[in-house]
Amino acid sequence: MWRDESTGSPPVVIHQCPRCGKLARLVGKTNGNKATPWAVCCVSCWNRTSEGKKGRGARGRPITLPPMMNPWLIGYMADGVPRWAIWIGDTQSEAILRQLLRDPASEFHDITPGVPGFDTSGHPRYFCRTHRQTALRWDWNTDAPTVGPVRFYCPDCEPQARPLPLATVRPPLAFMTPGEAANVYAFAEGKFDSAVICSECRHAPLRIMRDRNGVVSASCPCCTASADVSGTPHNWIDAEVKQPQFFSVYVAMYADFPLSGSGAAALQLVPPSPLTLERVPQLLFNRLRACILAALGEWDYLDGVAMAIDRERGDGTDLLALLAQLRALK
Repeated sequence: MWRDESTGSPPVVIHQCPRCGKLARLVGKTNGNKATPWAVCCVSCWNRTSEGKKGRGARGRPITLPPMMNPWLIGYMADGVPRWAIWIGDTQSEAILRQLLRDPASEFHDITPGVPGFDTSGHPRYFCRTHRQTALRWDWNTDAPTVGPVRFYCPDCEPQARPLPLATVRPPLAFMTPGEAANVYAFAEGKFDSAVICSECRHAPLRIMRDRNGVVSASCPCCTASADVSGTPHNWIDAEVKQPQFFSVYVAMYADFPLSGSGAAALQLVPPSPLTLERVPQLLFNRLRACILAALGEWDYLDGVAMAIDRERGDGTDLLALLAQLRALK
């Protein structure tokens, strides 16, 4: 396999379908200038996409659930300069594989084109790092969507540029080491998403799988990094919180309170037992939720959680270190 001259990493060859992930014969145009929005797929996904475009199936029945063709912003390096490309697909992992189909030696990055924020209408936009009040524009039109490289510019920095649509904020790429990805997905259920880029080589998404013994393995198809972690999967949904029983109903009768002068013994007061409260289960806050909230930009919430984390708990130090790394990357 030939190695790329600039990075020294081997190109990533895609054999599976970017849409469904099955190892099958791929059909479609690979030329970037003539690539359709669904680009390259297996025969089954190609037929499903064609039916969704026509609005009816092979028997003439209407399609009730067409495929979700969402635009994804993929950041890559070109001659040492960060660039961006728009690829249309169901998931972000599909967009990453389509970038690798166009350039097998792509090097990914998580740099945003501008500062994410909201305009006066409440829509998420990218703002110029020099002119913080000016929203960036891009040469991508939602009415006539295309795929491939996309350019961002600021109207104040380039006043001679023609007016283009406002750029919409898209989620950045996520980077993890194989060990981090294996630990995150060791306790997850269902199919693993491959939209996690190897942080050691930054050239390929990690391949994450679970064997029959419950061991989760994460490996990079480009470099030799890999890790294995064993864990019991669960659905990350907290157990229903049960309210502790703080008090109970006491039923008394007249015979329990002897009358004065009846010869009965005086009423004996029983000292109350100390009140003990059961520990209420707390919401789980783990590395996966920290990464998701950081990707969504919920730093106010994360800062509050960081102040409330107890360093004495088992993973408190690791969570604080992860939050510090995520804060340095924003």
